[in-house]
This record gives sequence, structure tokens and C-alpha cells, in this order.
Amino acid sequence: MDRMKVLEYAFLACCVFAASDIFAYGLIVEKVPPEGSVWSKTKWSLSMGSEPSDKIKPSLSDGVCLGGLMKLDVDAEIDRLMIPGRARLSSDGHKLKVANNLNMNFSDSGISLKNGAALEIGGMFETHMDFRSKVFNGISIDLEDSFFSVASVLSISLGNANISKDVKMGFSANLCGASSFGMGDFVVDPYLTDEKSNLFFALNFKNKANKFPVVSINAGDLRGVHINLNVDEKLPRGKYVFVSAVAKKTDFDGIRISINGQEYKKLGTKVKTSGRNLSVEKRKNGKNTDLILIVG
Repeated sequence: MDRMKVLEYAFLACCVFAASDIFAYGLIVEKVPPEGSVWSKTKWSLSMGSEPSDKIKPSLSDGVCLGGLMKLDVDAEIDRLMIPGRARLSSDGHKLKVANNLNMNFSDSGISLKNGAALEIGGMFETHMDFRSKVFNGISIDLEDSFFSVASVLSISLGNANISKDVKMGFSANLCGASSFGMGDFVVDPYLTDEKSNLFFALNFKNKANKFPVVSINAGDLRGVHINLNVDEKLPRGKYVFVSAVAKKTDFDGIRISINGQEYKKLGTKVKTSGRNLSVEKRKNGKNTDLILIVG
């Protein structure tokens, strides 16, 4: 699917979720320069083909549909956000609050946050993939010392996409340093967690000096989820909680863990890498169950 078609479908969705409130707009970034757009300087359009204007600014009651690369250079609050195929939102230190839902397309879309940036979703995180798309690059969320949270359900679905399990594509949350990825309930398309599939849902953890990221979950089934731990010699000896989940609502059975690229088959087993002994343990912590990286 070409880029204009992707934007057309995305804008139609924007119109739908704007229709519920007569005073709310579905704003779209239509004319995107190759180097991308800057939030505070963008000329927003009210519809596909309408004249972009620098007098239109997204507000708390508006839905926003991005196109291409968008750099968030100010703190902002909006009602809904759509990131279509081949679009990416980036932020260096700034915060975006989305009162309701975020929708992302599996056709090469992404979010990149660093230096204390934050994206807070007050509703659901949803995904979709148009069955006509031929772009299978997946979704990536990159956090470096930053924060991403979903108050309601994180629903990762391929929808009605006609995609083979032989394609290596999926959802990656790449977490580095003092980053936090939080979600309410957790639902993943079984195509992404099937052990016989090259499709994947992956949570990738990497230390930055003495900081290690963490994921928090309210409820969900983690069977088939890839958890990849990347540890270098700068991470001090100690214990690091990297997943914390409500114990009675989350299933850890069948989770797939690797440490520095090596498959980690059994909790409690010590492996030697980066000059230290590393292991992973599962422990009760009040109402939660934690996965803990132990660096010895």
C-alpha cells in the first residue's frame, strides 16, 4: 500500500473517532517534509485535502492522526492518537497525555522517547493492520530513561491481516536504562506468541550504567512472549526487578527468556556472561509476582 493510501485510511479513522463530539476535531498531518514535522510548528489539516493551517493546534478534545516523522517539542494533551503505517512519534524530554485511545498500524510505525519523555494513554492501546498492506515491518516502542503507560487494555492484534507465520515481524518494546513500561490488562494475538511462528511479541531490556528498566502488568497471559535481557559489565552486582505483575491475574508459564542472546531455559539457573554470574528468579511481592534479574 502506498503512503497516501495509508494516510487516507488513517484519516477516515480519525473522522470516525471525532464524530462522537461535535466540538472535537480529527486533525491530520497531511504534508510532511522528508525530515519530518515538529509538533509546535506543524500546519494541521482538518480533512484530507483541506488547506493546512498554523492557526490550528491540537487540544484536549481533539484526535490527532500523524504522518511521517513527528517530533514532540512541547508538552501536550489530546483526546486520541493514531500512528498510521510508516509514521513515528519521537520526544526528547517532553510529555504527551492521550486521554483516550492510541491506535498504531503494524505497517512500520513507532514511538521513540528519551531523557525523561513520557507518553500516557488514559484508555486503550490498540493495533491494526490492513489486509491489503505489503509492508511487514511491525511496531517498535523505544524508551531510553523514559516512561510509557496504558491505563486500560494493551491489545496487540493483527486484525484481519493476511500474513504468514514465516514472516519475521512483530511488536518490540525496547527499554533502556531508567525506563518504565506500564499497562493494565494485556492481550496479544496468538499469531505473535505461537512457538512455531516467526512472528513475535518482544520485551527487550538493556541496562544503562547502573539503571535497569521495568515492565508492570495488571493482568495477562505471557505464554510465548519473548523477554530478552541485555546486560553489560557496567551493571553492578545486585537484584533488579524487570517485570512486576498482579499475581492472581497474570500467567508466567511458557514465557521465553534470553540473556545476552542466549536462551535461558530454567528459572534459578546461573549463566556466566559479561564476566558475571546472572540468573532470573520469580518471587512473590505482596499481591504481585516479580521477575528478578540477579547479578552476582
